[in-house]
Amino acid sequence: MSDKFGFITRMQNTLNSIFSKYNAGTSFSFSKKEPLPVSSSPQQQPTQQQPVQSQQPQPVQSAQPQVSQSPQQDIDNRMAAFLQSGGISPLSQGSAVMPSPSPSPSPSPSPGIFDFATYAPGSEGLSQPPSELAKILWDVFGSRNEATQAAAAAAGEHVGNPWATDLVNPWNNNGTTDYGWFQNNSGTFKDLLKRRPQQMKDIGANKVQDLLNALISAKVAELTRQDEDWNISQGKNVIPWGQWYGWQNQGWNMK
Repeated sequence: MSDKFGFITRMQNTLNSIFSKYNAGTSFSFSKKEPLPVSSSPQQQPTQQQPVQSQQPQPVQSAQPQVSQSPQQDIDNRMAAFLQSGGISPLSQGSAVMPSPSPSPSPSPSPGIFDFATYAPGSEGLSQPPSELAKILWDVFGSRNEATQAAAAAAGEHVGNPWATDLVNPWNNNGTTDYGWFQNNSGTFKDLLKRRPQQMKDIGANKVQDLLNALISAKVAELTRQDEDWNISQGKNVIPWGQWYGWQNQGWNMK
């Protein structure tokens, strides 16, 4: 045991002498081990653990079952809600109440259609007059309820083209001439100028050639009808539209 300790002592002295050549004044000892250096990185402070608060379990609400609706049911439900709200659309509060549909007006007789079979029996084969002549007939004779009778009287004066407006017929037996659409007689025209001068002036009928204008021809025919009505009121043997012979010669009637 003393030899072993002496050997160690001698070895220590030998080593100390060797290291002293390189590191003067420093001794080497195996008696004490220096602790190893610790990394120079900054020490992390231990994080302080926060106490965990226990959460109360929330009650779980059971979901209501969704009932699917058909498109028609959805429309019915929306319509019921709409009607219950008094006609106010739920999508636009404050909008006006939907107006109830108004009834369609009853169709009125078209002024371009003439019922010849009813008002001038026998003349139902006539074509309808052109629109411009139809308008004149309704404007001039509509207030008398004689637009159809006037159309038949004028058409009865013509052969071939019932709606001609510019014909002149100089072959009357009494030497008079008939002009225009209603074939107004030149003798009747002169008589109207004497008895109704202002009315003739107002409608633009100043000379017989003016009768080639369809509107003037119709207005002169209406004045002639006024004379017929006056004669009838006086008890004279006169028939409505009796001054026109064409429809009578063709066997038509006037209602």
